[in-house]
Amino acid sequence: SPGIDRLEMARLAIGGNLAFEVSDIEVRRVGPSYTDETLEEINASNRGCEMFFILGRDALLDLPNWRNPARIVELATLVVADRPDDETDEAPEPTVAGARIVRLRMPALDISATDIRERIRTGRSVRYLVPDVVASYIQARGLFRD
Repeated sequence: SPGIDRLEMARLAIGGNLAFEVSDIEVRRVGPSYTDETLEEINASNRGCEMFFILGRDALLDLPNWRNPARIVELATLVVADRPDDETDEAPEPTVAGARIVRLRMPALDISATDIRERIRTGRSVRYLVPDVVASYIQARGLFRD
């Protein structure tokens, strides 16, 4: 879906909850968007705040291949959201020097973006998988249809 729609769905999903803030940095940026640049910009406007970057274990393992991974780990503590089927005791950690890593253990929820998009594409319900206001937006905009 277009970036502007993803941004609006995020805004709708948090529903004015003051504990969250949606940023349009990457949607406003012209050309490719890189994590190090996004973290730089967020850091510049939030001096003195500790930053955390949440990513999945698969992304963590690929981090050495990202653009400027050393700057990413310099700017933020990595919070790794493990999937329930991850064999975290056997998989290697990434080789990015200086990375501060916090593991986020959470209950298994069998929800995936791929499944949600497939359900929408085939006309099945996504109730309880996304907030109702987001489901209404998706339907009104005709998102994720062929």
